Amino acid sequence: MDAIIYAAKSTKDPKGSIGTQLDDGRALAEREGYAVAGEYQDEAKSAYSGSRGGGLVKAREHAAALAAEGREVALIVQHTDRLARGDGKKAQHLAEIVFWARKADVTIRSVQDDYTTENLIMAVVMGERNHEDSKRKAQATAAGHQRTVERGQWRGGILPAGYDVQYEHDGRGRITARSVEYHGEDRELYELIWSLALDGASEQKISLELNRRGAMTRPLRKGQHRQPFSVGRVSQILCNPFYAGMQPLNGELSPGEWPTYIGFEDWTRLKAERTSRGKATKRRRGRPVEGYLLSELARCASCGGTMQGRSTYTRKKDGVRSRAYVCRAHREHHEDDEHYCPAMPWDASAVDAAVIGELGRLLSDVDDFRAQLESGQRAEHEKLKRVVAEAAEEAQAAERAAERATSEFASAENAEERALFKDAAMQQRQQAASARSRADAALDALGDAEGEEVDPEAAMRALYKRLSGKITDAGADVKVLNAALRESFDSFELRANGDGFMVVPTLAAEATARVLREEGLPDNAVIPSLADGKLALPAFIGG
Repeated sequence: MDAIIYAAKSTKDPKGSIGTQLDDGRALAEREGYAVAGEYQDEAKSAYSGSRGGGLVKAREHAAALAAEGREVALIVQHTDRLARGDGKKAQHLAEIVFWARKADVTIRSVQDDYTTENLIMAVVMGERNHEDSKRKAQATAAGHQRTVERGQWRGGILPAGYDVQYEHDGRGRITARSVEYHGEDRELYELIWSLALDGASEQKISLELNRRGAMTRPLRKGQHRQPFSVGRVSQILCNPFYAGMQPLNGELSPGEWPTYIGFEDWTRLKAERTSRGKATKRRRGRPVEGYLLSELARCASCGGTMQGRSTYTRKKDGVRSRAYVCRAHREHHEDDEHYCPAMPWDASAVDAAVIGELGRLLSDVDDFRAQLESGQRAEHEKLKRVVAEAAEEAQAAERAAERATSEFASAENAEERALFKDAAMQQRQQAASARSRADAALDALGDAEGEEVDPEAAMRALYKRLSGKITDAGADVKVLNAALRESFDSFELRANGDGFMVVPTLAAEATARVLREEGLPDNAVIPSLADGKLALPAFIGG
């Protein structure tokens, strides 16, 4: 018999529980004479609030695959609660996995409660016990956290950067107390962050100053790496009440007994100021803030990243601040940082005007569109042909396996072996039928692909009709105009062109196909699905 060993821990595993579980599974396999065919694990994946993780999925798939080959296979765990602790609603119940094992001809073996899977009644009973046990522990943990917070102590979890935890031990090495203190190496850095914030510096200004000094973040989780301070990271720090000596309790903030970087009143004031700036819809003087036509659509040609609409610090004569499209990597990183992008901001008013003015022309040039449609059609045909060939080969292999299982069934020595070979033959025939269905579907798609091809000129007219109608309906409402563009375009890339700029628009193939269908193109018209899901259009120049 082959063995698949699985281990799991609902939380992080600093004490090596997963290793112990795997050792126990190997010992059981050795006692029974099983050959270990694979080992899988999940860490920090709950079986109470969720259905474990990818490790269990892979373990089950491996075990089922071995069983489908006619081999005897056991899925070994330390205890059945490693498999499931759910109630059958938001997380899997143990009985569900036992039912799966029966259907897949997989034997479940447990080091500590092997009797549980001997019959379905025991599986249901143990599953209920596992769930109730986890529920009781969760309630006790929540109550313990509440008592800890009410005492003003740190509740545990991931400690914010800038702090460290100190432990006290007794003579036997057991932890008797813990306290949160400043992190010795990071204290000066985080004092600088809060000092800059109190002086009125924005998240961007703080980020740039930290990067100018070469400051790097400290990893908080396993697998993370030190990185420059981004605007987002600075924002997370400024929004965290822990630095002001507070932590959440039942939707409210409760005071804690640890050193602070800022007073709670100052922290609350700074948070209110940031919220007020974020919700502001008017400047102190001048006209209302205008929207950005290419919001969520503008892309930087230099680094390929997103470009954000931002108001500059300079004002025009009428008091309105200039608007620009700014590369996110240019805005959030210092010029000495490897992630910094040198692309300068683009005048949003000029870019938006060029896009509106050139929509008609860019949708009138059909040559490039025709070439891409033809290329996409060829790629789609080749893809469908590969699907047909692969599915046919899979069906033939499954039919041969079914024939072998049927032959073994005829020569089986007892009823148990005959039952196994019968089930194996049935599974292989089902797999063959599924593969033939995929091949038939691909053949039908190939037949449909021989239908009427899209006339590029008709396609462009349909797109222009839809867009021009949307633009007319939107009037001067930039947000509505932006929504109309996002229906059909994937992006608008901005790149330098002498003293001006160049805009490279890209249609979203899926959205384009939908518009063409809605505009009355024949149902059998071939609308290819390109590999990258996009259709590039000719660029146009702005000043």
